[in-house]
Amino acid sequence: MKTIFYGLLLACIPFILLSQIDKKTQKRLQKVDDKVKKKEESAKEWINRGNAYADVSKDLKNYKYMPEAVFIAYDSYLKALNLDVQMESAKKGLIDLYPTFINVGVTAYQAEDYQKSLDAFLLAQAINPEDTISWMYGSIVAFKAEQYDIYKKSVQNLLKFNFPSKPQYYASLAAYYLKVEENPEKTGELLEKAVQEYPNLLLFRDLRIDYFLQTKEFENALQDIETKFIENPNDAEVYFDLGLLYEQQAKNYLKLGSDTIQYNELEREDFVQKANDGFQEAVTYYYSCLGIDDAYTDARFNIAVIYFNQGVHLQQKLARMTIQEFKGEDSQKTQQECQRFFEKSASFFEELYQDESLDENDKNVVMEALFILYTRLNQKEKASEIESKLQK
Repeated sequence: MKTIFYGLLLACIPFILLSQIDKKTQKRLQKVDDKVKKKEESAKEWINRGNAYADVSKDLKNYKYMPEAVFIAYDSYLKALNLDVQMESAKKGLIDLYPTFINVGVTAYQAEDYQKSLDAFLLAQAINPEDTISWMYGSIVAFKAEQYDIYKKSVQNLLKFNFPSKPQYYASLAAYYLKVEENPEKTGELLEKAVQEYPNLLLFRDLRIDYFLQTKEFENALQDIETKFIENPNDAEVYFDLGLLYEQQAKNYLKLGSDTIQYNELEREDFVQKANDGFQEAVTYYYSCLGIDDAYTDARFNIAVIYFNQGVHLQQKLARMTIQEFKGEDSQKTQQECQRFFEKSASFFEELYQDESLDENDKNVVMEALFILYTRLNQKEKASEIESKLQK
């Protein structure tokens, strides 16, 4: 893999305020800065500047006042090498910056300065591409900063090494391909490689289940889920996986049931019935999941969504009825059933609304669903209360 190498020309940036650095160090930095301005072609002066800023950067107490010190040191050594490629002191200076870049990267990350943290880890990678630490930390920060190309390159490079936590990075990249890029082909290829290298590791089984569900390989997913069930029949996650399996199958049937080109009316009705049966099966397993672990939020959310969507499906059915059909007995039953689905959905969303573990985004999703449900159930006071909270 091509090494990620950032040649930052930080000598060109304005010099940093030194008011919080001791006076002796300030004088030293001022002196080396002045000398490189006068002797720009002197490799020795650039080395002296690199050494001065490197000394400042090694003391993390100085980071608050001079976060760029290690970068300036790096650039100074790089400038010296550009002037004299054989200069060993410049090469050594760069190598000695490696642990400082790691420390600066961690410090910047803790301060939520993700770009500076990533810059530090990238330069650490450039200095010592054979050490896994900079690649590991760099991949974490790149993902946090949503710089996914750098994240992928970092993990891909890591997978060339052998180290204890390597399976976790296989899993991380596979999950990224599956859930962020939504690229099942790459996911499958990577999982196959991971399983070949670690054939008995259970870590990849859950990812394989997600992969099989996304690619609609339901039989393969069921085999892995059944294996999990045999190993631990009291695992809430097994029941959640089964619920997810039947829900995905039901969605697939529902899609087929809407295809008016390939299938006739009887075939479409059969698909819709299979979808309804699948949704009911999914809900049963989600209930079982909650019976084992009442705090399993995803199961509660999926039940709420299934009931909501079934209510919407019945509303659409009512909308397609003729005036005569709408006055009939079947219409009344459908309206009552639709009402029940929306009420059930609302009750589960209300439980989620009380869940303090939800983050702000999830809480907003729940409130938006409740606003729609309260509006459709003609619960105007509740709808108005939720709407005011959404507008804050």
